[in-house]
Amino acid sequence: MKTPHLRVFAVLASLIGLTVATPCLARNEAAYSSSMPHTYKKAYAIWRAHLPQRYRHIGWAARFNGYALPIREVTLLGQPMLFFESCKPHACTIDEADALVSPDGDKVFGVIHQDGRPIRVGKSSDAQIACLRAFADSYVQSTC
Repeated sequence: MKTPHLRVFAVLASLIGLTVATPCLARNEAAYSSSMPHTYKKAYAIWRAHLPQRYRHIGWAARFNGYALPIREVTLLGQPMLFFESCKPHACTIDEADALVSPDGDKVFGVIHQDGRPIRVGKSSDAQIACLRAFADSYVQSTC
């Protein structure tokens, strides 16, 4: 579970990280997870296609427009990826959506946590899900 102090640290670290050039992010992109539907249309279509029906109208899970954190560049098993995270306002420790997207938008997978229970979205291995969880739990970890 995330603590409030860790969340504050994460936001500060993300903001500092945004001041540095981000080669994977699209030029002039809004660098927040909520930009996925507009900036990563192919990845967003894949996400929506794999999203369980009951989550398709829940903003924080379907469109990453709850409490949306900045997109982070990470390395997953040697491949560059973009980490997207959003959570339900006032319930971030139990209702959260995490996704990894390839820079070209061709691959996306993730996990929705509702009431703390993980629900996989898309095709992923156990190792990929473990890395996704590590990225979500540690805002300084960028390689897995």
